[in-house]
Amino acid sequence: MTSRPRRALLPGTTPQSGDMEPDIIRGALNNDMDEVQAALDRDPRDINKQHDLNRYTALHIAAAYGNVTMVKFLIKQPRLRFGVKDRWDRDPLAIAILAGHPEVTRVLFHYRASKLGLAGSGKNIPGARRPPISIKPK
Repeated sequence: MTSRPRRALLPGTTPQSGDMEPDIIRGALNNDMDEVQAALDRDPRDINKQHDLNRYTALHIAAAYGNVTMVKFLIKQPRLRFGVKDRWDRDPLAIAILAGHPEVTRVLFHYRASKLGLAGSGKNIPGARRPPISIKPK
């Protein structure tokens, strides 16, 4: 019995085979940390590489699938541009929220806050609304 090849999750991506160069997008889609690391070792600028069709980066993909380990690895990369938007003008944090992944959302929110200099400083986040004042009944 022969096994059927896995279908690509995005057009233009295929499962890794031994004769292919490492690709960060394919690695993120297949949850293959080794391939992602190999792609970054080959060219660290690949951290911001976007898929041709939907403009997803590896971080968008990891956020969409709720892959906390991959997200934590990717945000540690020095060349990462966090605010890269996809075809629909969404960043990885928005993707995590829309996909319903609270742990990934928390990690990305704290990462963004730290980059804005807000983590642990007690400062308000720009544009955030104050919660309404609650009045206790007598």
